[in-house]
Amino acid sequence: MPIVLKPSEPSLPGSMLATLLFSVSVFTLLYVGFVTQRYALSYLREQLEATVGGGDSGMGHA
Repeated sequence: MPIVLKPSEPSLPGSMLATLLFSVSVFTLLYVGFVTQRYALSYLREQLEATVGGGDSGMGHA
């Protein structure tokens, strides 16, 4: 069984465990932030298209 997932006390040194948990937490926060920003940009683009009345956003043209 992996060192980190033992049901008993983890045998991973405390500093390594803290680093692992910190890294996973930061990655999760970054992921949530990026998804939130992408959603916000998509929402703003839809609002702009509705306001301007445009059908094509201009993307995909050569």
